[in-house]
Amino acid sequence: MLKPLFDEPKIDTHFHSGGWNVVQPAQHTLGLSRILDRYSIMLAVTSSTRALNDALEAGNAETARLCADDPRFRGLVVVNPLEPEKSLAEMDKYQDDSQFVGIKTIQDFYGLGLDDPRYSGILDKAANWNWPVMAHTGGMVDVAGHWPMNFIAAHATHGFEPLLRYANVYFDIATSPTLKARCPLAELIRRAGRRSVLFSSDAPLIDPALTLGKLASLDLGADTLAQIFRQTALIAFPRLREAPSTRLR
Repeated sequence: MLKPLFDEPKIDTHFHSGGWNVVQPAQHTLGLSRILDRYSIMLAVTSSTRALNDALEAGNAETARLCADDPRFRGLVVVNPLEPEKSLAEMDKYQDDSQFVGIKTIQDFYGLGLDDPRYSGILDKAANWNWPVMAHTGGMVDVAGHWPMNFIAAHATHGFEPLLRYANVYFDIATSPTLKARCPLAELIRRAGRRSVLFSSDAPLIDPALTLGKLASLDLGADTLAQIFRQTALIAFPRLREAPSTRLR
């Protein structure tokens, strides 16, 4: 049942380089590339766990190296609201690098919501460049209607209802709970529409098979799967349309 979904070409919109200090075998380019091979992932939107945890400059540079080593990767510039000037400088550094397609933050790390004023300058710059913002859902409902760029709500298979009214919010289904009652994926697809749902895995922390298994259990049609696997990503992340392969269409 899963094999056809393994073989279906796809864009994984939630990927990482580095590790989370857990047992995680694939942390270097070769191991990460093998994940793409195994699951027919044509592009993977990735961010650095090092940048998310402790070192913006070194972590974002790590992402740039991964994208150079394997052009199937596309990077997110990690930003930190507690270091706004450094975050803006990091965005400037990678603005003209076509391998970078947006920004990433985990506002929970700082005990903040995305609506905290310390994010304002970062969000202004992202809006000026039409760069998508990937973040957890906290505070997103209060900024999605204020800034025009796309927002990627990470791990959004539950608690998504307040965000449904925003056309510029896309729903990432990575690392969702395994209990069906806490992961109403069919309801999310029905209510948000397949054009707002993104294939995402949180690899290599989580094997993409987890997300694929949940999609397989829904018996979705080919058109819906194509939308979730590839087409929505090209809308949510406009820079992905610059990818050289016409197979992404």
